[in-house]
Amino acid sequence: MKKSLFLKIFGWQVAIVLSLCLLIPFFAFRTIRRHFISNQAQHLENLAQSLKLKILPLVDLEHGEELESFVKDFGREIKTRITIVDNEGVVLADSEEDPKKMENHRYRPEIYQALQGKTGRSIRWSNTVRQEMLYVGLTLEKEGKIIGVLRVSLFLKDIQSLLT
Repeated sequence: MKKSLFLKIFGWQVAIVLSLCLLIPFFAFRTIRRHFISNQAQHLENLAQSLKLKILPLVDLEHGEELESFVKDFGREIKTRITIVDNEGVVLADSEEDPKKMENHRYRPEIYQALQGKTGRSIRWSNTVRQEMLYVGLTLEKEGKIIGVLRVSLFLKDIQSLLT
């Protein structure tokens, strides 16, 4: 009698411990991933704030080629995609693709939020580069008027590879 009660209790304890061993890594991984992505988004926001000073003087019709060249070179150097969009959603420069071939970006979540004066953030599939990306968009302003958005982004595959 004592042995069978002991085995029943012991069996349940083993089952509980095994269940926890399987569930804890699942929830821990999700929490770590969420935290890491949040940190990366904050890093991108800080990067964009720093870039604004260099990019603002180039965002006009006279400096189009200079803006495109800067975005491509700097984006390659820091391994971050950089996109400049005017306040109508037209892509002015992009570090990965030819802006003339890109569709209007006005209603992309991060661009739309930035044009509302907020910091735009989103994780979504990029039709342009055909990969999932983390995006952060910041408003570009001149004389108190919104003239566009500076968007920086990272490939999510790079983030995933760090977590696996």
